[in-house]
Amino acid sequence: MLWACMQFHSLSLEVFERGDASPKPLMIASDGNRPRIIVANRVAIRQGIQTGMEAAAALALCPDITVKVRDKILEAQALQGIAIWAEQFTPTRSIADTGAVLLEIGGCIGYFGGLAVLLSRLKAGINDLGYYPIIATAPTATGAMLLARSSNDIAITELVTMQRTLRKISLRALNYLPRSIEALEATGARTIGDCLALPRDGVARRYGQALLDIIGRAMGDIPDPQKLFISPELYSGKLELPAPVWDAEAMLFGVKRLTQEMCGWLAGRYCGVTRLKLDLVHEAVAPTSLVLNVSKPTRTADDLLLLWRERVSREKFPDRVEVIVLSTVEIMPLDSRSLSLLQGDHGDENDANLLDRLRARLGEAAVLTLQAQADYRPERAWTNEVAGKLANQSPDAPRPIWFLTEPQCLERGGEAWILVDGPERIEAGWWDAGDVCRDYYIARNPEGQTVWIYRDWRREGQWFLHGFFA
Repeated sequence: MLWACMQFHSLSLEVFERGDASPKPLMIASDGNRPRIIVANRVAIRQGIQTGMEAAAALALCPDITVKVRDKILEAQALQGIAIWAEQFTPTRSIADTGAVLLEIGGCIGYFGGLAVLLSRLKAGINDLGYYPIIATAPTATGAMLLARSSNDIAITELVTMQRTLRKISLRALNYLPRSIEALEATGARTIGDCLALPRDGVARRYGQALLDIIGRAMGDIPDPQKLFISPELYSGKLELPAPVWDAEAMLFGVKRLTQEMCGWLAGRYCGVTRLKLDLVHEAVAPTSLVLNVSKPTRTADDLLLLWRERVSREKFPDRVEVIVLSTVEIMPLDSRSLSLLQGDHGDENDANLLDRLRARLGEAAVLTLQAQADYRPERAWTNEVAGKLANQSPDAPRPIWFLTEPQCLERGGEAWILVDGPERIEAGWWDAGDVCRDYYIARNPEGQTVWIYRDWRREGQWFLHGFFA
């Protein structure tokens, strides 16, 4: 097995900074009577703010700094969103209590073209979501977590190499009881290797067996089970904006993040979305709900974002938007299809994309298509439907492109019409007082046009013209 650990040392800061590109000093502080700085952005650090400093001292040093209290709920939501997105890479995922997402990638390295390619895609995808992780790989999950906490990106695949590297890591990376770590450091044991050199019985008796268990799991000496993360059956992502916005572009920036997260989840299930819902939470009025229908299942973030842009552009919001919630209403498995020999040819996908854009811009009721319906009578065998709905199967027999609104009675004794094919007997409608009994023929009129005519046995065998073929 090979585990990849995505550690987020400044997740609290990243949660509050998502979608906010303003170069203002910002720090995240702990709660309590004497809050301390947990993390600060680069602007604040350049002004002398340091991790561990009391918030009061930081405010005295930088009066214009923005202080946010750490929100563990938002952090948990962010980690869950990352784990959902990562389903496209592996079904085996875990969320650690220390602000990390664990992925078992040993079985999918070959599929993605090698470890380097896979890690590169992970890094780029997480950056697109608005986070900046440290990614470490190791044969054990705990080992990967320790490597991620104590160093920059590192990839280790051999157990012996991992054990040798872990021995050099500080005991503080274990996130164990601070008093026990301080007591060990007082004895001169500052690294995992130093701790392993001490008598095991004495370490267990003085500092707890749990300390040795953590090290044992990291080294691969004892089993290292992880709680499996299970993705929801339908996606629902929530993003709190840094500040309420009116501007559609600023709001779409947040929609893009959620759409990318959702598309990763769809890729892991090999599904596409056909119906989406976007809830925009306002400050003082009821939320605005927007629904987006897609003709064919898709999981392409760029296509969906383009449709949302069209949809949002025709909406007038009653108030500023504070929170964005994106949910899937209906998903479907993606159909396999043969690829075209012509580069850039996507079959009928371009037509579906065009219909989707028109519907998003003009509204569902403004774009209609002709759809077949189950009725043998030609004048009742079609109807107007919202574009994108699945059509009923059309008749096997040929039908003309142009139907007359009312069949035209043919004069007797005129020039001869040539019958090309037929008859096709259509006898139906007895159940709704629209009874017909007709024999249809494909014919050529004296002008050489190919037409559809019938003989009506309910009208004494009179001939009628009903349509023209192309």
